[in-house]
Amino acid sequence: MRLKQKLAAAASAVAVVGMVALMSAAADAATGPAGGTWAAAQPFPGFSASDATLQAITCPSLGDCVAVGYTSGITTTPIVVSETNGVWGSARDITGTDSLGDGSGGSLSDVSCGGPGDCTATGTYGGTNGVATAFYVSETAGTWGTPTAVTSADQPAGTYSEVNGLSCGGVGYCAIVGRYTDQGVNSAGLTVSTPFTLDEDSGTWGTPQPVPGLASLPSGDAYADLTSVSCPAAGDCTASGQYGGNGFLGGPFVVSEAGSGWGNAAALQGAFSTSNASISCPDASDCAVVLSATTAEGPALYTVDEAGGTWGQGQLLSVPSQVTGSAGTPAIGCSSAGDCVIVADMGGPSSSTVPFAAIETSSGEWGAAAALPGTPALDGSTLPGLSCVPGGGCTVAVTAGTGSGTPYIYTAVISTDGSIGDVHQLYPTRGFNVVYGLSCPQAGYCTMALELANKYILGVEAAPSTVALAASAPAVTYGAEQAESLTATVSSTQGGTPTGTVTITGPAGSTLCTITLADGTGTCALTALQLPAGSDSLTAAYSGDDTYVPASATTTVTVAREPTATSLSFTPTTITFSGAATKLTVAGTITATAGTAGGWATVRVDGRAVSGCSKAPVSAGAVSCTGTTAILTGGKHTVTLSYSGGGDFAASTSPAATLTVGKARTTATLFLSRSSVTYGREKAAKFTVSVSHVGRVRPTGKAQVRIGGTTLCTVTLRSGIGSCRLSARQLRVGRHAIVAVYVGDPDYHGSQSARRTLSVRR
Repeated sequence: MRLKQKLAAAASAVAVVGMVALMSAAADAATGPAGGTWAAAQPFPGFSASDATLQAITCPSLGDCVAVGYTSGITTTPIVVSETNGVWGSARDITGTDSLGDGSGGSLSDVSCGGPGDCTATGTYGGTNGVATAFYVSETAGTWGTPTAVTSADQPAGTYSEVNGLSCGGVGYCAIVGRYTDQGVNSAGLTVSTPFTLDEDSGTWGTPQPVPGLASLPSGDAYADLTSVSCPAAGDCTASGQYGGNGFLGGPFVVSEAGSGWGNAAALQGAFSTSNASISCPDASDCAVVLSATTAEGPALYTVDEAGGTWGQGQLLSVPSQVTGSAGTPAIGCSSAGDCVIVADMGGPSSSTVPFAAIETSSGEWGAAAALPGTPALDGSTLPGLSCVPGGGCTVAVTAGTGSGTPYIYTAVISTDGSIGDVHQLYPTRGFNVVYGLSCPQAGYCTMALELANKYILGVEAAPSTVALAASAPAVTYGAEQAESLTATVSSTQGGTPTGTVTITGPAGSTLCTITLADGTGTCALTALQLPAGSDSLTAAYSGDDTYVPASATTTVTVAREPTATSLSFTPTTITFSGAATKLTVAGTITATAGTAGGWATVRVDGRAVSGCSKAPVSAGAVSCTGTTAILTGGKHTVTLSYSGGGDFAASTSPAATLTVGKARTTATLFLSRSSVTYGREKAAKFTVSVSHVGRVRPTGKAQVRIGGTTLCTVTLRSGIGSCRLSARQLRVGRHAIVAVYVGDPDYHGSQSARRTLSVRR
């Protein structure tokens, strides 16, 4: 039974592990390119359960891979499992295939990606006619969609679809090729099938389209099939296949797409019949095809090359001298135009097999194939894995047994100069073993999906790395970031000293500094104004090198707002009480050691905001406004300018300034209700005092009715006016000169009325 397990991933609060740990089995000393170091085999995440079956893997970029397969139960369910930034997730079911065909579900067998999070997988589901037919399902921005059957109105009646090739040239651009067939035969007894292409354009899939131009091929047979497709760029694909024959052997042909439009089928020229054609295109006008062919002399391999958009003549590939039997399925990969590799295995002496490689020396010119160096006598070897990196050589995977009966997985590296490294033995087991896929997004960084002793296994090349990012201080002040230094340390569980660079980026993704590692560590200092105020997350991204995988880590630095100083001036600074609001014209400055403050500020008088100067905008550290105060009483008033703070700058308030309001002048007026009274009845006389005012505010306080220095009675003013009366016998008989004296209040000066005469009779 396969036990479902999850890859262990080392983690810490400030460290991110780039990939799984490496280091593995012994091999003979390499005389050619050795490649990276392979990790000890680990259970493949999502495919360890007894009901899970692994089928294919691809890695569009370093640390980002996708594997596909299926689980078996009452129905068959397609599953995918993804690696993101070096961490594998759990397997996910692709739902919806139970609604296709006979409802028995489906399985995935191939996958290709235009980029991380943008992939397409193909597979089959049970058809209502009892024959499996094809479907595809696409991933967009990391989310997998609904399975879609490969059928269309152009499909011949009664036929089912078969997908044989899948390739994605860019995000949202993939191509599927295959054929429609009813497993029937024509009048000549030959298999009938129709090849088709199916395209995704800008994330939208079309419908399968029959290959145009088949009638022009040199055979009137109804059989044709597309078996392989390669898309080096979005909308530019080339597919290869065969026509004629009996469904097993036929003439090779190709069909090309340019700008998402497929041209006519074109026969490849050569004296051979083929049962399999595999194609690789490093660019839109340069492709290479390898063919398993049958000649008069027996089984052979042929190559046909396209250069600058023109296909050449087929050439017989020279195989190693020890080859005595037929060839297995060949594979081809190209690092660049005219720089391709073919790997295959053919029967050798004593029931052994001979894995070999052929290198293209220039466009259309192939050297003699040579056995992979260091290969022991192998029993039943196959070459299931070939992955070539643009401009970076190729890696080969081999499964085989040895004379001791212990099966092994082997790898070899082929460099861009054509040298072939020794075969390395990996992962010895007893029991069934097979490689389901090999994908190398960069030279020396490969991922292999395989099965050893009935357990699915993940193999990874190149050592893991862990990045730790530390700040010299947990908090700094905006404008003084130069006081902060950042230290990055890169290490690996496999030991050694990582080299390369670590790039530190800020919260907006801007580059803060770059560290060149020395002894696995390095430090850089920030500069002023690099980080915004607040809690800033910093990321350290390690570039990786020839031995260690890229990785990243984060840390947090708190940046306090920069202190500010606020000052103000205003006019007028001295006024006379007017009984009305006062208009102030204010100018203020907010200064900081580094940077220029913005935001808003408020003018306050005695703590109350001034209308028109509340939240006045601050621009380039300056603020100006004209506002209206409340009615100010006489005396001294406090004026301040308060800066709210904003963004990277702290709030501040100016020192208090003084606005002086002087008292207004008044005029007191005395009114007598009688000009004469009888002695003893002085209460009959009423004295009324009125004091003048300005604006809407009338005087308050006291006024005194006097004769000389003697106060006869006191008046309490209300709304600037008040009255009082004398008491009996308060005055002697005679004539008296009387005045009113207003003593003033906070807003008004005091004043004295004109004299009035009061006569007291006997």
